[in-house]
Amino acid sequence: MDIFLGWIIFSLAIGAIGVNRNISFAGAFFLSLFLSPVIGLIFTPVSKSDDQVKFETELLSNAKKLTQGLFKADDQGRKQGKLYRFTTGKG
Repeated sequence: MDIFLGWIIFSLAIGAIGVNRNISFAGAFFLSLFLSPVIGLIFTPVSKSDDQVKFETELLSNAKKLTQGLFKADDQGRKQGKLYRFTTGKG
């Protein structure tokens, strides 16, 4: 009985660690509950934090806007008779 109570308490603690992470409280809690609190303790800190996911999303969005702007400028240049070539530096 004590083992099961300790298992549940540790699973709740690991769930609390997962609150502001991509895995969430429920994911971390059930992972710890069904597999092991040790497994949950390994996977929960490894999952990305919500701030990191937000930052990466904004970064990708800005990169997409930038590349769309470059292609739009290239298309406008072609319409005006200018030819722009973007090369990768490889022969």
